Amino acid sequence: DAPAGQGTTPASPTLSPEEEDDIRNVIGRCKDTLSTITGPTTQNTYGRNEGAWMKDPLAKDERIYVTNYYYGNTLVEFRNLE
Repeated sequence: DAPAGQGTTPASPTLSPEEEDDIRNVIGRCKDTLSTITGPTTQNTYGRNEGAWMKDPLAKDERIYVTNYYYGNTLVEFRNLE
C-alpha cells in the first residue's frame, strides 16, 4: 500500500473501436457541439491578408470593425460585411 497522496495514477481506460464509434455518435448529437469544420469563405477583402474583423455582440446594427495587420492603432469601421 502506498502512503496517502502518493498512490499510483489510475490507468486510462482502453476503448474498443465500437465503443469509440458510439462516443463519436453521441458527441455529434449533443447540443452546441462542434461537429464539422469547413474551409474558409471569403466575404470581402480589405488591406493586408493578416488582421482581424469583429462585431459588437450587443449592437443592434450590422457594423463590423477591421484591424489591418497584427499591430497598430487603427480600427476601421464598416457599415456591414458587404
